[in-house]
Amino acid sequence: MPKSFDILVVDDSPSDGDIFQAALQEAAPGVTAHWVDSGEKAIRYLNGNNGKGCPVRLVFLVWNMPLLNGLETLRQLREGPNGKVVPIVLLSSACGKADVKRAYQSGANAYFKKPMSFDEYIDRLRMLVNHWLRFAELPD
Repeated sequence: MPKSFDILVVDDSPSDGDIFQAALQEAAPGVTAHWVDSGEKAIRYLNGNNGKGCPVRLVFLVWNMPLLNGLETLRQLREGPNGKVVPIVLLSSACGKADVKRAYQSGANAYFKKPMSFDEYIDRLRMLVNHWLRFAELPD
């Protein structure tokens, strides 16, 4: 795994963002998280790289956001040039079977229910980051 790599986190909640960032620092030192607070900004961020390739190696996308929710953002990201190759993990506090199915049908690579404890958050983030950035072969 590279010593340093970039991911994108899409979440409109600053407090959830602080928890995610603290857990990520414990789980995966060397990861730089770029933060946007809306689906619209995520689409611009991921696809606005002027054909220079994807600016991040992994996207964490929260389901519940105002205006453009995570599911619609996911669909639109998958339509863009960089959204076809970057792994996208959908985050939610709910885990209904219908939601999970819709997430995968819309192009999610994984569906991640937000854990209740900080230690569990660290463990899950470590697992996801290791899988997508260390074990899985991804295109450049």
